[in-house]
Amino acid sequence: MGQDEELRHLLEERATDSLRALLRMREVSYGRAEEIKAGIDLLSISGLDRSIRFVDLEEYLEISGRNLFGSEGLRKSGGLVINPWKTSLIDGRHVWIAISEDITESALIHEVAHVLDYLAGAKIMPWVAYSLSHELEVPLEHLEHLQEFGYWLNWLKERFNVELDADDTIIHHLYGRGLLIKAGDVRLGDKEGIKNQSKKILEYLSDNSREIERLIIEKKGYRGVRHGDLK
Repeated sequence: MGQDEELRHLLEERATDSLRALLRMREVSYGRAEEIKAGIDLLSISGLDRSIRFVDLEEYLEISGRNLFGSEGLRKSGGLVINPWKTSLIDGRHVWIAISEDITESALIHEVAHVLDYLAGAKIMPWVAYSLSHELEVPLEHLEHLQEFGYWLNWLKERFNVELDADDTIIHHLYGRGLLIKAGDVRLGDKEGIKNQSKKILEYLSDNSREIERLIIEKKGYRGVRHGDLK
C-alpha cells in the first residue's frame, strides 16, 4: 500500500469515528432551547422538512478537537451552528446547534437566526463568509451577519421577547438602518459592492460611536465601544 493510499484509509477511518461520535451525542434543552424550538415551524418558514437539534457544546468541542470535523470555535460558553454539510452525512432531517448550559437568550436566538438564514434567508453555505473575508479583506463579522440574518434576528427577538446582548444590539441597530451587506451582493459576487458596504458599516460605527455606546452600555457583554466589531 502506497503512502497516499495509507493516508486515505486513515482519513476515512477518522471520518467514520467522527460520525459515530456525533451520533452518540445527547440532545439537550438548555435555557429556552426547547421553547424556541417548539415555537418555530421550519417547514412553513422554509418549505423544508427540517427541525433543530440542540447538542451539548462542550461535548461537541471535545469531539471536534480531535478529529476531521475541526473546531468551529474555542468557546466553552454560548453556542455555534455545526456545519450543516457535516451533519447531513448522518442526519438529513435536522440542523444541529451546539449550546452550553449557561447560554443566554440572546446567544441562543443568534444561533437560531443563523439556521433560519441558512434555510430561508440568505441560503448561503457557512464557509462562503470565510473565503470572501480573506479575499476581500473585509471583517468576517460583516459577511456572517448579512441583512437577511438581521431580519431573522429581529423576528426571533420579537417573537420570543428576548433582550439582545451588546453585540446583537449593534447588529440589530445596523439592520434597522439597512446597513448590513445583502445576500444578493454575495451571490452575484459583487466584490466592490461588498467592500463599499463594509466600509460604510465601519464609518457609521465610528461616526456614531457615542450613540452606539448609549445603546449597549447597559447590555450584557458590553466591553466598551468597538468601532466596526460585529461579533
